[in-house]
This record gives sequence, C-alpha cells and structure tokens, in this order.
Amino acid sequence: MKSEHLSGHKPGDCRNIALNTSMLMLIITCLALFTSGLPCSGQAASGLHLSNASLLDPAKHIVYRGIENVISLRSDSLQTDSILLQAKSGTISGCCGEFKAEAPDSGQQWMLYVLMPDTAGIFQSVDSVIMEIRDIPDPEAIIAGKSGGKIKKEVLLAADSLTVIVRNCYLKKNPWRITSFKLSYTRDYFLYEFEQRDGCRFADQQRSAMSNLHLGAVFHFINIRVKGPKGSIKVLPELTFEISL
Repeated sequence: MKSEHLSGHKPGDCRNIALNTSMLMLIITCLALFTSGLPCSGQAASGLHLSNASLLDPAKHIVYRGIENVISLRSDSLQTDSILLQAKSGTISGCCGEFKAEAPDSGQQWMLYVLMPDTAGIFQSVDSVIMEIRDIPDPEAIIAGKSGGKIKKEVLLAADSLTVIVRNCYLKKNPWRITSFKLSYTRDYFLYEFEQRDGCRFADQQRSAMSNLHLGAVFHFINIRVKGPKGSIKVLPELTFEISL
C-alpha cells in the first residue's frame, strides 16, 4: 500500500521544512535584537545620553522657556568634544558636551539635533531629541508656608521673612526672588503702613509692630514685588493674616 504525502511534499522534504523554519526564527530573533538597540528620544546614536542639569530630575526631557537650560550630552564611545547640539529655533551655545539652551518663544515642543563629524571632519546630524517646552508658573508669596489666614504670632516672628515659591515646577533653582514689600495693619481704628521694604526680610520696626499685635488683629503684606527671568518684574497679590492663638 502506497503512502500518501500531504501538500505534495516528499518524506525527505520534512528536514528542509524544519531547517527553513529554524532559519526564519533566527532572522526574526536577529531583527528583534537589532530594533531594540535603535536610538530613541533622549538616547542618540553611539550611546549618547542627554540631560538637563537645570531640573531636579535631569533625565526629564523638559526645558523651561525664558531661562538658560543647562544641557549635557554624554557618549559611551565618543569623546564629548566631537559632539554638537543644534536647533532650528531658539538659541543654543556651548561645546564639548555642555550647552546652554534657550527655548523658542512659542510652541510646546523643541527638536534638538545631535551632530558628529564624519570621516572628512564635516558635522552631520546623527540623531534628534524632542524636548517638551514649559512656561515657568507664576510665583507665589508665602510666610511660614501660608498664603494667608490665621497665624500664630510666634510662628510669624520666627519666619522672619517673606518667601517666594513656584508650584508644579521641576526647576532646581527658583528663578524668582522678592525685591520689596510693604506691611500695613489696623489698630484702634487707625491704619498703619510702613514704607516699602527692600528685600524679603522683616525690618526691626516691622517685627516690633507685629510683636505688639493683639489676638484677632489683621495685617497685610502689600505691593510684593518679585524679580524673575531676564529681569522681569511682577507685583504679587497681597497676603492677609489674622493673629490667632
């Protein structure tokens, strides 16, 4: 009785089919390994790594508008003096893997191009990195962590100064500082207002007045002026407090 073979294959073809299948699996495996090693956003060709030293977490691909972002490029295999960073908008200066970058005035993303010299010494783009552009949030003045409301006199005097903060911001250094403010309060139906005080610390006269405030007395910090990126000036909302137990 003759044996029948499916699909017209001869018995000797089974080994060929198995070999072809193994070869196909090997090719698929090699392709998977190859594509997993392709450069991605933030990790350029030749093992390049980008970081923003201006951030609390330098690995985040974020730049802030209005300031100089300190960008570093490192390579696993190349000397940093052969690496350049460029962009079609904004400004980038520096060399040897260390750059100062100012994001463009508009847009939410910024494409940075990584350049390396070819064998002829001509710089060519080898990779690109997309950075997210963020605006620095508006600053906020506080005293002892509070932006108003009831406050104990001893907590107020211990604070000794106004503080400016920026919420929801990854910057390592606060770009805003208080340049001046006024203190005013009402006592016995009379309004008392001190002259504009330079800096953020309480003057001796202000401290003396605050130490004499009675329970329930209301006082205000007004005309709080702050200086920020590129010398910009803002006047912040007044802070209103009430002395409590």
